[in-house]
Amino acid sequence: MGQPPVFVNDSDFRSRRFDPEFWLPYVQTILEDAGWHRDGSNRLEVGIGGTYPTFLHGDIVIKLFGYLPYWNESFHNEQAAHEVLAADSNVLVPDVRDSGCLFPGEAASWPYLITTRIRGTSWHDASLARDQRLAVAAELGDQIKRIQRLSAGELPTMERWRNLDVSAAAEKSSFPQHLIPQVHAFLADIEFTNETVVHGDLFSRHVFVGGGALTGVIDWGDAMFCDCHYELPKLFLDTFACDKELLRVFLHTAGWSVDHTFARQCMGMALYRQAIGSVQHLTNDVFYQLPDLLPMEDMATIDELADAIFSV
Repeated sequence: MGQPPVFVNDSDFRSRRFDPEFWLPYVQTILEDAGWHRDGSNRLEVGIGGTYPTFLHGDIVIKLFGYLPYWNESFHNEQAAHEVLAADSNVLVPDVRDSGCLFPGEAASWPYLITTRIRGTSWHDASLARDQRLAVAAELGDQIKRIQRLSAGELPTMERWRNLDVSAAAEKSSFPQHLIPQVHAFLADIEFTNETVVHGDLFSRHVFVGGGALTGVIDWGDAMFCDCHYELPKLFLDTFACDKELLRVFLHTAGWSVDHTFARQCMGMALYRQAIGSVQHLTNDVFYQLPDLLPMEDMATIDELADAIFSV
């Protein structure tokens, strides 16, 4: 179907990413190759908020991977995650229906996944009452408990990211700049323990709800097998908006063991998530809400900041 899409820079890709007219010929080819035929009753909808072009067609979702430096790893990572998740039919995640490449053999092959569509709407767009938020937090905790029991499969581990400059990544975020010189020493004391399957990017657009209940978790391209606390920074600092009651409910139903190292582990994993997410995505700021929540300039150490944020 011609040549792979070409973008002159990140801004060009960003402006085209959610443009259904630009991607329509590519999606049409994918649907036809997979045996789905587009008609007027199933219009193409844009999946908002993702890193890669994502489109909804009736009951299925088409996600394309390309352009960004990490596209190939993201594609294979998401495939590996779904293979792991398929071991438990009670996990509320999309099912993979098909996969392939638009341009086999090309350097820019533009692989794609076709998955089922999770009903409902994202936590970000839902108007949940307080009791509903608490109920969904509990249901999400139960789901994460199930997921943590799964085997690692072919998921990457933290070894994949050992050479990242975590301090430099933190410096480009809303993390307190006066604490940057402490990052290296702080992380030197963080141990990678309690390794489990983690989604890694449970921000508010990836958690779906309907009728006041959890309906599923989407977008598994950042999944890993690593320290379980890596699951918490995006969930708590974004989806839960630093609401400790929601976090406590989640931890309780997840059967999470909270000890004296909990806040430090969470902060350590938040710093790693900032660094890894900066590679995986166009934009990333794990700590973006903190300036509005805490007098960060008053925090003398990272440990003090960790306790203020994550202590439960």
